[in-house]
Amino acid sequence: MNIFKNKGVQLVLFVSFGTLLLYLVYINQRNLHIANCIAENGIDANCNYLDKIVTDLKQAKLSWVILSVLLYILSNIIRAARWCMLFKPLGYTVSFANSFFSTMIGYMVNLGLPRAGEIAKIAALSRNEHIEIEKVAGTIVVDRSMDFICLFVMILLGIFFEYDAIVNFVMQEGSFPFWVFPFLLIPAGLFVWFLYIRKTSKNKVIQKINGLINGFSEGIMSVFKMKNKVLFLAYSVGIWLCYYLMTYVVFFSFAPTAELSPVAGLVVFVFGALGMVIPSPGGAGTYHYLIAKGLELYGVTDGFVLANIIFIPIQVVGNILLGLTAYILLPSFKKPKDDE
Repeated sequence: MNIFKNKGVQLVLFVSFGTLLLYLVYINQRNLHIANCIAENGIDANCNYLDKIVTDLKQAKLSWVILSVLLYILSNIIRAARWCMLFKPLGYTVSFANSFFSTMIGYMVNLGLPRAGEIAKIAALSRNEHIEIEKVAGTIVVDRSMDFICLFVMILLGIFFEYDAIVNFVMQEGSFPFWVFPFLLIPAGLFVWFLYIRKTSKNKVIQKINGLINGFSEGIMSVFKMKNKVLFLAYSVGIWLCYYLMTYVVFFSFAPTAELSPVAGLVVFVFGALGMVIPSPGGAGTYHYLIAKGLELYGVTDGFVLANIIFIPIQVVGNILLGLTAYILLPSFKKPKDDE
């Protein structure tokens, strides 16, 4: 038996990876702090970075942190309502409770296994609503595609307002690895080949896959059959406005960032959002690193601290506590099989 196939081992490995990544970012920020501290106060200065982090976290204004958590919860309420909309064209009326609880379970699972939360939320809602799992998966593709579009718009806005600073950052950090593009042709070629095979083959396995793909496609096409597209768009804007605000309001809780502008908040938010896109447990490490890098554009060297002021309450309150609550309550909202 291959030990790496064990789910418990996989979970430990992913959590260990996230912890290691977070530790490496901490070491990088600690070294920067010590160098700056010695330069300003001399070799005999007390430059203990861990003590500084603890002190800064204690001094953070709790009211702004609570507001950030509430905005995060609101974003997921809106997301759950938007997800319900995608099932209407498919002939299903999904309850808000099932949509919301499945969403929170997904975020909790992501803390252990990056991207596995999408599978968990699909399975949870499919089981509770008695909807074919491939159709639920299709709606998730629409949901994430809309998120990608919104993130892209946010990036464009950030570049529009802070073009020079962002370009300088990219030039300093290194150019984009354009060598990856040839490798994108490989999956594209396999996809085209598969489309040809699925249309011509009479193999039972291929036919079964065809059935799954058809259900998956039906879920994706739900957005085009939606009656109230304006509301769907408004929900999408609302989700990402909450995401932006839940980052920016925390600026006011921390002295080094309290005077930064809303535009700075937008740019730092975009950096952090990209950190969450990179697969790591809950964004641990990648989120902290890119938040710190974003704040360096504005001369703030305490980005690691701010990242934790945002990250810890969201993960502990928003994802772990709500995720566990959702896991406990979700079975109570399971629909009878004959309930459409």
